[in-house]
Amino acid sequence: MLRKLLIGLCLFTAINASAQNKVIIPEKTAGVAIDYKQIGAPLPELLVIAYNDTATLKDTTSGKKQTTKKKKKNTPKTYQPHGKQEHITASTLKSSGNLFIMMFNPTCGHCDAMATLLEENIGLFKTTKILLLANRQMIAYMPEFAGRHHIQEHPAMYMGTDSSGFIDNVFLYQALPQINIYNAERKLLKTYAGETPFDSLRKYIQ
Repeated sequence: MLRKLLIGLCLFTAINASAQNKVIIPEKTAGVAIDYKQIGAPLPELLVIAYNDTATLKDTTSGKKQTTKKKKKNTPKTYQPHGKQEHITASTLKSSGNLFIMMFNPTCGHCDAMATLLEENIGLFKTTKILLLANRQMIAYMPEFAGRHHIQEHPAMYMGTDSSGFIDNVFLYQALPQINIYNAERKLLKTYAGETPFDSLRKYIQ
């Protein structure tokens, strides 16, 4: 009889312990994923290789240097930017205003038109910052785009290539450019895909 009581007590203790363990499993262990495309989602991890060399290009096939003003419109992929490599992170873009992240292709006409629109209204961006973000495969086409839109002359505007998978997390695969707008707490406020009228963007500029 005593032996049966001891066995029953052991079984009860084991079941109780198992139940307690299930209750205290943390959310991360449960595999809960964040959908960064949803309104209200936090800014995903951001690491951008900044492009700030708009003066010259190096032709890796011949070793010659060529100015961006003289190079052809369709930049060969053998051209690579040179100079100091810098990084842009969420900390770099920290401000009391909203953040515009425009995912673009430097060879895309719609993206070029959107960048021109932002540049023409850059005076409105007092605390709001702009990040123009492209895939790393587009690095050879960045110099002409950066020079044409005077990126270095606008403190509120940054440009670079994705190095953290940010685009994979947030791109809707609908149209280029895609503009994600984040508030001061870097939570997603709005997403626009394709060319967007400036009046739609204006209310988010601070």
